[in-house]
Amino acid sequence: MNALARLRGVVFGSVVASLLLALVLTTVVLAVTGTNPLDAFDEIWTGATTRSGPRTTLDRATPIIGMALAVALPLRVGTINLGVEGQMVVGGWTAAVIA
Repeated sequence: MNALARLRGVVFGSVVASLLLALVLTTVVLAVTGTNPLDAFDEIWTGATTRSGPRTTLDRATPIIGMALAVALPLRVGTINLGVEGQMVVGGWTAAVIA
């Protein structure tokens, strides 16, 4: 098994494990607060997939994804980038000036 396949397995495994852990913790918190977790997850799904939900979800997720890429790409090549918030502000300012 080559190193790339092993790395893929580790990353995929950790992502799946993280998502499952988040789902379990969210279910526990909802159950402890007296909310039916299935009803809550149904409302989350309905809100994200009906009417303006997908547009709103993408509008809110785009800056977060951009900031994640601004951290992940430099780390991938071995540098540390600590100016993510500043990059987002300058990028927004530049987009506003261009528009």
